[in-house]
Amino acid sequence: MSQAIVTLSEAREEIVTLSEVSQAIVTLSEVSQAIVTLSEVSEANEVEAPTGHRTSARVAALRALTLRRLTEAQLWQRLARKGYADADIRDAVAACKTWGYLDDRLFAQLYVDGRRKAVGDARLIAELVRRGIDRDAARASVEAADLDQDARLATAIDSIYRKNPDLGYPNAARALERLGFPAPAIYRHLRNRAAVDFPELSDRGERFEDSRPTQA
Repeated sequence: MSQAIVTLSEAREEIVTLSEVSQAIVTLSEVSQAIVTLSEVSEANEVEAPTGHRTSARVAALRALTLRRLTEAQLWQRLARKGYADADIRDAVAACKTWGYLDDRLFAQLYVDGRRKAVGDARLIAELVRRGIDRDAARASVEAADLDQDARLATAIDSIYRKNPDLGYPNAARALERLGFPAPAIYRHLRNRAAVDFPELSDRGERFEDSRPTQA
């Protein structure tokens, strides 16, 4: 009887062991399936499946891009500061570009069109270059802006005189130059404004022009 009990106990232990083995097989199967799925996703996006530090670099890159829009150069700098190797950074940047999360051209367009303070083309281009945008690409984005430089200059002049109605034209011109507007455009706009604000000066100018002798 005692021997039968021992045999039954051993049989139960074998059943438990077989159950654990079966569970382990199922777990391994699930892991294998997960690996296959990740590989398929990477292939669909034409990006090599990451391993080790590359996975960590990609996660860090995506986390940074969820916080704010970045240029390729800015993302590279952030990952470098975290200590990732150049190869891992290059892989993460390439993956983010392929997935559509990193686009310097879109960054430049949104930056230019979303700039609240009216500034000149030179200032906009310099700001984009400082953020890592190629100079030619920055210039193209500025030229394609919703508002051209003349419209932004008119807005800047209105803003300056709304804050300080008594500001003299020389001081206004210097302020506009600091905003990156070219001098010829500034003085053209200020002359037009002066003609509206002081029509008597404009009339004097016209009479002076009419009184000049004509050349034979």
